[in-house]
This record gives sequence, C-alpha cells and structure tokens, in this order.
Amino acid sequence: MNAVLAVIVQHAPPSYLVIVPALTFAIYFGGGLVLLQTGALKGDPADATELNVSPWFAWLLSGSLVAFLLGLIVVGGKTTGEQGLRAGGVAAGVWTGLVAIVWIVRRMMRAAA
Repeated sequence: MNAVLAVIVQHAPPSYLVIVPALTFAIYFGGGLVLLQTGALKGDPADATELNVSPWFAWLLSGSLVAFLLGLIVVGGKTTGEQGLRAGGVAAGVWTGLVAIVWIVRRMMRAAA
C-alpha cells in the first residue's frame, strides 16, 4: 500500500509497484526456506500445516529480543535514541554469539562421543 501511495504522489518510480511486492515475497518465503533447510523448523509429515520449532532457535530468537530490550532499557535513559539502539543491538548480538557457541560446542561433544 505504501508503494502505491509513493507512486501516486510521485516520490517513487512506477517500477516499485512490481519490485516491492516481489521483494516482500522473496524475503518471506526465502526466510522460511532457510529456516526449514537449517533445521530451525521441521515440517510434520502427518500434518502439512504444522511446523515444529527447534528449541535452540526459540532460545536464540526470544533471548535476542529480551537482550535487545534490556540493552535499550539500561542505556536508553542516559543517552540518545541512536546510542540506545546500538546498545540493544550489541546486547542481542552478544546473546546470539553465546547461543551459537554453546550450540557448536554441544554438537562437537556429541560428535566426539
């Protein structure tokens, strides 16, 4: 809808009417395909509408969101908005890195056993 309005008021070229929906489609279904291929989501053969979420992916996603919000809260009251967002992003990145390290170490330990 925003692309249509931008074209109408001549803030965007008419090609946006094709490019924006195509990119949205590619991101949505490409992201789902990546999650299925990496094992973060697994389809249930008995029920095609059900997806099983990996606990590692759930910890990664929910923990990153909490870390981002905590970074915003801790730094946000003392600094500008941009610095608060940066602190939240760093906190989420640290959480993601830690979960990835623990996941890799567990896989290596399983492979060694």
